[in-house]
Amino acid sequence: MKQAVLFLAILIPSALFAWFNRDMPQLGVHHDDSIYWVSAKALATGQGYRILSFPGEPFQTKYPPLYPALLSLVWKVDPEFPRNLRWATLLAWLMMPVYLLLVKRVLTGLGIAKWWSWGLTAAAGLNVITILLGISLMSELAFSVALLIVLISAERDDVPSWAIGLLAGIAFLLRSTAIPLAITVPICFWIRGRAKQAAWFLCGMLPAVAGWEIWVRFHKFAATDPASLYYTDYLGFHLQYVHFTDLPALFWANLGGYFSAAGQLLIFNPEEGFWAAQLARITCFAALMGVYRIVRNTGKIQFAAYGIGLSAMLLMWHYSPTARFVYALYPLLLAGLATEVIHVAGMLFTAFRKPKKDDLIAASLFGAAVVAYAGVFAWFTYAGLVNFLPAMLKERREVTYYNRIAYDWIRKNTAPDARFFAYDDGMLYLYTGRHAIGRPIPPDLLFRLNKAGLDKYVSQTPSMVKEHALDYVLLTDTDFSRDLHRDRMQLLRNVVNASPDFKPMFQSPHAAVYRYLPRPLDPPRLLPASLDRPAEAAGAEAAELPGPE
Repeated sequence: MKQAVLFLAILIPSALFAWFNRDMPQLGVHHDDSIYWVSAKALATGQGYRILSFPGEPFQTKYPPLYPALLSLVWKVDPEFPRNLRWATLLAWLMMPVYLLLVKRVLTGLGIAKWWSWGLTAAAGLNVITILLGISLMSELAFSVALLIVLISAERDDVPSWAIGLLAGIAFLLRSTAIPLAITVPICFWIRGRAKQAAWFLCGMLPAVAGWEIWVRFHKFAATDPASLYYTDYLGFHLQYVHFTDLPALFWANLGGYFSAAGQLLIFNPEEGFWAAQLARITCFAALMGVYRIVRNTGKIQFAAYGIGLSAMLLMWHYSPTARFVYALYPLLLAGLATEVIHVAGMLFTAFRKPKKDDLIAASLFGAAVVAYAGVFAWFTYAGLVNFLPAMLKERREVTYYNRIAYDWIRKNTAPDARFFAYDDGMLYLYTGRHAIGRPIPPDLLFRLNKAGLDKYVSQTPSMVKEHALDYVLLTDTDFSRDLHRDRMQLLRNVVNASPDFKPMFQSPHAAVYRYLPRPLDPPRLLPASLDRPAEAAGAEAAELPGPE
């Protein structure tokens, strides 16, 4: 009974965040979430597994289909957007109790004592990133549930390996980062003298992998330009910009990002800067040392082996790891950090029992550092829940409100077949039904910190608009917010304003719409007469929308 009450108490903060933010103001903050939601709508409306927001509505060949299929159930229940986001929030949050129960199970399986495991489960339930994922349309939490079931089952001898393989296939269809399981689980079986079970595991998992890859091959979008590759072909986009000679620079850039991301996941720090980065990296190093001790002491190798496989992928992938990318490893890293803390505490206890003065001084200093670290962890958790997360959600609600003013104008004043350039293309489609395309940043410019190249790339956006035969450009205050500094958003505005090919049609303090003026030889497009004059955000259209709360 006490444990049930404790578990419910752990769930209360995330449940409150889900309830008070059931309008999901943060939708689109990751971009992937809006594309998941668009693809789910395509499935629910019988249009196939497509990217409805992308010009031409190509098949969705970037994300495996199981998570959008799950989200499509919400569209079936309530097809009215954005009203249906309340049901989407409920579906997302329902992953939370299942996930935390599995985290508790994993922690005890890795040798963490009973009440320590409850404390760590509470830390996971109060983690800012966990809560944010629990109220978002991202696949990390659903995937983590499937992954933990696979890893728990793989450590047991009484679960058929073919069934574990089927579960791994489900995990892959939720998120492609499950693919290391196809290597790590059979290797672990083989090390434990279960070579036959390794083969049966592959028989269970590989049909899901092969089925998805075959489907992708027969439905892949034919275009090879960077934007189309980004939306439809993960590997093709990677190979477009990352070559063999780039691997050392990519690895070095990603290594620092990996340590920072894992540390940020373990001890959430909303601040940035040198000391914040060092704290995150020290935390990650301590967690990895603890993972080593867990494997040595318990012999449980499945989770650690998958961690090695996923880490190798992330270190060679074209974007630097973030806390979201390493989230699948969170329970393992949490157990590792706790194990290392317990190990250090044991060393301190032993040192205090020794009469040597030097040992006592060193132990006292080290102990003070551990206590200070625990205090920093508690403070950052509190600040994240009380300050950072509410402020972020409030800001996103304001962004959504101001962007909806522009979306409302677009819906009323542009042709249904108008094509847009927009950074948040999925959100534009959801609110207006207009097709849109963004401009992904080439990863080689990012991991090489090529500022001149980034400026040049942003400055060439008008050429991309013409190349894709787009009709309009939508610029907002949040353009490039996921990738670049705000000064490049202003650079893009300056470039568009300076070009004679773009005519301002709508202007507000937070958004602007420009029409691309076709050349005389370009095919004409029929447009409403209202497009002959610019419009302002103030007035009746703005009044139709409720203000941000």
